[in-house]
Amino acid sequence: MRKPWTEKRIQEGFEKFILLYGQLPTASEVDAFEHLPSSRYIQKRFGGLEQVRKELGYIDTHFGKDSYRSTIAHTAGERSKQIVQELQEELYCLFTKECVRVEKTFNGAHRVDFYIHTSEGDFGIDIFYAETMRTLQSSVNIKMKKFTEFIEPLYLTV
Repeated sequence: MRKPWTEKRIQEGFEKFILLYGQLPTASEVDAFEHLPSSRYIQKRFGGLEQVRKELGYIDTHFGKDSYRSTIAHTAGERSKQIVQELQEELYCLFTKECVRVEKTFNGAHRVDFYIHTSEGDFGIDIFYAETMRTLQSSVNIKMKKFTEFIEPLYLTV
């Protein structure tokens, strides 16, 4: 018979994770860590990860705001600049600078990272980085809504 998940058992799981990785786990890390229940279970039984972290006395309880969010945004911004630059250089080699437009706006509010004009037809390219399958799925869902009115062929580049 399995022992029920209590706050004490969850704290033991958190501490094992901290010993291995030097930080509290995120929701996706909780889901993958064998010494913890699913983040969904924690949501239903304890009110969520932020709530259980507070009740267990951890100082940093919400990884989506404050310094955590700032660090994530900074890291993503730097990574984004680098991969956009690398793809831009590759596109210039393939199509020439005259054929490649960087950041074309469409439908008034949205943009593609690159818009390519060729004699065979025009197309857009949007580039993004997905650290996990979970973030890949989320990113594609967001982009599919954003690009519903983009009329040329579109290539999502991960």
